[in-house]
This record gives sequence, C-alpha cells and structure tokens, in this order.
Amino acid sequence: MEQFVASISGIHHMATVVRDARLARGWTQEELAAQSGFSRVWINRFELTAIAEPSFSRILTLCNILGIKLTVSYAIDPDAVGSRETSQGRAKEGAARSGEGNMGESIGDKMTDDMPPTRQRRSRNAATILETLALRSKEQRSGGIGEEESA
Repeated sequence: MEQFVASISGIHHMATVVRDARLARGWTQEELAAQSGFSRVWINRFELTAIAEPSFSRILTLCNILGIKLTVSYAIDPDAVGSRETSQGRAKEGAARSGEGNMGESIGDKMTDDMPPTRQRRSRNAATILETLALRSKEQRSGGIGEEESA
C-alpha cells in the first residue's frame, strides 16, 4: 500500500488530509459518519473547514478510523536540554506507572530527585493527562463517542 506524508500546519490541512484519506478508501461522507458516530453534516462542515475549532478528540477519532497516523517532531537544542525532561520522558514514566508498553528512549527520560517538587508534581500531572487522553481515545474507538459539536 502506498503511503502519503503531509506536514500539517493548520485545520485546513488536517481537513484536507481527512477528506483525501476518506476518498482513498472509497468512502462517502455518510459511511465515515456511520463509522465515527458523527453526523454527515458535521463531517461535511469539517472537510469544508466550516468548523473553526473542532475538538482534538474528534480529529483523533477520524484519524483512527481512516488509518491516519499522527506523528510529532521537533528540534532539540542540545545546550538547552541539560536537566530539562522531555514530554516523551514524562509520557514514558506515565505509561510505566499504568503498565502500558515502552514509549522509547529519549533525552531526559527519567525524573530526577534533584528536580524541584513542583516540577515533579507537574510532570506527574502531565503524564496523568496523557494517560487519560489515551484512555478516552481508546474508549471512543470502541464506540463511546460523545455529543455532537456545534460550529
């Protein structure tokens, strides 16, 4: 199967990718609506970018259904990394606490004892939020989609 790679810089690009992935599967908006639990009107408005700020959970739902893989990349300034931990490190720690799989190795994977308590607390809170988002996304994929959004 052929892979398509796109750099997303706004909601317009995301809507275009969703529409293209839907069409590549040969699906109508009705079929995507049935799979996602969203209305055909919402799908149409999203693809036309008439919904200015769709929720991230809805975008993730569409991506999961259509097989769109979202990845994140960013540059790390080696001079600035020092004692700072990365979000991947916090996510890995959160996954380890919840018994999830390995998130991979990165600079600053471990929280150190010499970090201020507030920073340690924030890191734990961020990991908890990531775990919650992952669980919600998993629940949505299994059928528990929330209410329709308005424009």
